[in-house]
Parts: sequence; structure tokens; C-alpha cells
Amino acid sequence: MSRSPDDIPGLIQQAITQNIEKYGLHVQYVFASEDTPSFIYTIGMTDIGAPELLMFSLPPQAVYEAIGQLYQEMRMGQRPKDADRITDLWSVPMILESVDSEDAAQYTLQAEAYYHGKGLKPVYKQMVWPDTHGKYPHQYGFDKTLRASQPYLGKRHPRLDDDCGVEYFSRH
Repeated sequence: MSRSPDDIPGLIQQAITQNIEKYGLHVQYVFASEDTPSFIYTIGMTDIGAPELLMFSLPPQAVYEAIGQLYQEMRMGQRPKDADRITDLWSVPMILESVDSEDAAQYTLQAEAYYHGKGLKPVYKQMVWPDTHGKYPHQYGFDKTLRASQPYLGKRHPRLDDDCGVEYFSRH
């Protein structure tokens, strides 16, 4: 039986449901486009009371196993579900920044569809990684050549632009 392109959304949701039923979690990888770097997000963390995670420009091989471990530790109560920092799964500390649902929804289409069908609204955190100097996207001095690779969606900290130095923010 041949399938049409119209079948694809249903097949994707079917695969997501099967992965969540089997593993408790689905990790969705999205290839880069002209406007957006590649990114990965989770579907299934909401079911254990944790935020869904969104991260940009990290190779899937480097993320899948660690995300699975993170999920299992949160599910078993070995790691707080509201963590703001992860220091023990990668070679650099990752910061988890809360993201406005509307901002996240432009990237997390499959998660939104999955949870809409369940009558739930997921909460998202962006997992951000530092540049080679240890600066994160919301910090002054973050390597501006990496900004396109890691759009900053966090709502807790304003993003500092290069034309506004520390002096500007200390006065305002």
C-alpha cells in the first residue's frame, strides 16, 4: 500500500506515541533550514511532571543518551524536575532556561500536536550551552558568531546585545 504525503503527520504522531508507550520519551530531531539551525526537543517529559527540553545545534548522538538518562533520573526522583543547571552529563555545564510557550511552539510542533490531543499544555526549558569562554547566550561577551547556532529563547534573563555593554544594564 502506498502512502501519500498527507499521511506523514499521522505517521509521525503514531511513532511518537509508540516511543512514549515503550520508552516513556520521544526525542524529536529537526534538520537545519535556511533560517533555523538544527534542534532537538523532547516529548514525554510533561507526563512525569517535568518540562520538555529544547536545544539547538547539538549533534543528536551527543544528546540522545544523555536525555534518556536525564529522563530516567527525573522519573525515578534522582534528579529534580525543576533543575536550572546540569553539570554532570556533558563536558560543559548546561543551563536550563524557561521559555514562553508561544516562543517554544514555533519549534515544537510535534509536541504541541501530541499534547493537544491529550488536552495538556507542556512547559518548556531551553538547554543552553556555553561558548569556549564559558559565556552563555544571554550573557554579555557570548561569542556572537555562535548566535545563529543557538537562538536564545529564555525568558528569565534578557539577552544582551553587543551594542549594550554591562554599563548600560547596571544603570537600567
